[in-house]
Amino acid sequence: MELIPDEVDIEQLKLPEVKNQVISPDTVSVFVDAGGDCRDAVPFCLLKLKEHFKSEALEDQSDYDEHICRSVACEALARYVVRRVDAERLPKLLSKRFSYVESDGDNSTPSSVLELAIDLHATFFLSSDEAQTAITSLWSGSWIQVHADKEQIEYLPYSKGAGHSLLSHFDPSRIGVPKYQNYLRIVIWLGFLAIYSLSVQSPTEQLNPEKTFDFWEVLLYGMSISFLLEEANKVFKSVRNQGMSSVFSFWTIINTVTYLLLTIAFTLRIAGIFSLNDTSSENLHMLSFEFLSLTSPLIWIKLLPIFDGFLWIGTMELVVIRMIRESFIFFLLLTVFFAGHAQALFALDAADGEQGSFTSICKMLLRSLFGDADFDTLSHHQRFGQPFGEIIFYVWNVVTILILMNVLVALYASSYEGVTDDAVNEFMAFFAGKTISMIRTPDQYVYIAPFNLIEGLFIAPLEYFVNKKTYRKINRWTLSILFFIPLSIIATLEANDHFTKTKFWKSLIDTRIPFDGEGDAFDPATEGEEYVISKHSFNALKSRLPDNSKTLEKSFDKSFKNLADELKTYYSLSEKIQEDIKRVETILAEKKEGGVKEDNRSKSSQGNQKNKKNKK
Repeated sequence: MELIPDEVDIEQLKLPEVKNQVISPDTVSVFVDAGGDCRDAVPFCLLKLKEHFKSEALEDQSDYDEHICRSVACEALARYVVRRVDAERLPKLLSKRFSYVESDGDNSTPSSVLELAIDLHATFFLSSDEAQTAITSLWSGSWIQVHADKEQIEYLPYSKGAGHSLLSHFDPSRIGVPKYQNYLRIVIWLGFLAIYSLSVQSPTEQLNPEKTFDFWEVLLYGMSISFLLEEANKVFKSVRNQGMSSVFSFWTIINTVTYLLLTIAFTLRIAGIFSLNDTSSENLHMLSFEFLSLTSPLIWIKLLPIFDGFLWIGTMELVVIRMIRESFIFFLLLTVFFAGHAQALFALDAADGEQGSFTSICKMLLRSLFGDADFDTLSHHQRFGQPFGEIIFYVWNVVTILILMNVLVALYASSYEGVTDDAVNEFMAFFAGKTISMIRTPDQYVYIAPFNLIEGLFIAPLEYFVNKKTYRKINRWTLSILFFIPLSIIATLEANDHFTKTKFWKSLIDTRIPFDGEGDAFDPATEGEEYVISKHSFNALKSRLPDNSKTLEKSFDKSFKNLADELKTYYSLSEKIQEDIKRVETILAEKKEGGVKEDNRSKSSQGNQKNKKNKK
């Protein structure tokens, strides 16, 4: 292995191939040919290398910049390799899933290059024309995801009859298109919000001697159970496919807390109904109502995904999420300082033999954090051992207000700049993650909550008793009945849509650089027992790479030459300026001498006139 002997700027690696001195077209061709019969796996392998170098950067802090630079280079190579794929081959390349042998010897969960790029938050790769073509096609339904055996999927162009009749475009599978699925979820959530508002507006009206659920409570808790099951299914599949890291996302945490509070409220409501004591039943009912009321901010905040498809709102949502993530550092420091000062004040309070309330001390410290400091309580001589308690309280206010608050402001400013400086690419990566998440974890037949309860109770058990063809018919008929209204609207819209009349991917202008050699070079060899990973020797591939040392030397020589030319230009300009200054000084001196002579002449003429007058 040979390394580039000079440091390379990260922004230089992101330049187009024709302008890039490191990742040139020849370099990309070498990596393509290195894949041999497995060229489809080259972008996936490059993104896995990106993940490896990112982990190396965290472990080896001394060479952090070097590993990050390598990570960006792998991502750029993956982007340029995908760019050389023909338009007809693009869906298969981006959807084909690969697995690798992990360090413990087990095979990893299969993942496609597009899914891996989303998991790694590869913004430069996801902002490419090819990735965005796939994302927008999947979002609009121009491409559909088809499930194959062995956890494989494939993106195929959606084709339907060219007729304009409603029946020819009525397809139950269209309910799984991310765009339509998103709109339908928004309508359902707005309905859930209305039901929730009616359920909590007056809890006393729900108290009746029969101790039963009213109509709105049945709808509320029924939909809550369906949302909880849907989220649990999604989290389970995400953990199985992506690992535990996929769980710790902003919206997953919001959903978990929301459904946890709804579950507690439902449990308390059930306990109140079956309670034999009327007083206890009423208390449990009110406690259930209080937990139900706590979910209101979380339910309303889930309306944000309605507008996150717009660039500005989606970017602001990313900024808020990044700020909340950065706030963990602030709260970690705040917790450490809070524990120390609270313990000190509690110890001083107990030193006189009369132990006060630890809760009141915590409230006092928290109130001072929000600008309501109680200095009168700390000035008590006997309780907190004057002046030690007052000193500790002053130190707490100085540390929190002057230091920690400024740290929080700096973190927020850094988060805002980190997103807005690359707002377009960040939004593209965010939109790609949202699109793929809608088709990555769900089953082949999409039952949007609360209709997933019907699937779980009546449809899913039939899978073990009927064949696949019959099970498919049952699902299609069930989806057609449950989602008849939205499917009719979708069919009406698509009957006059352009992409149903022509194949969308063939209408794209293919500006990609073709592969060197035959057009079917991506198809693996079928003869023999195994594929050939690389058909070229390492030395042959290495000889085709550009000599970066000479290239960089030439660039440095050119830079020094340009600098020398600029210095010569500045020197010649300075000489001209000095000559002009001397010329101006000479002119000023001559004018000054001429002025003195004129003054002498005027004085002499005035003297002669006086002499003549005196003579007269």
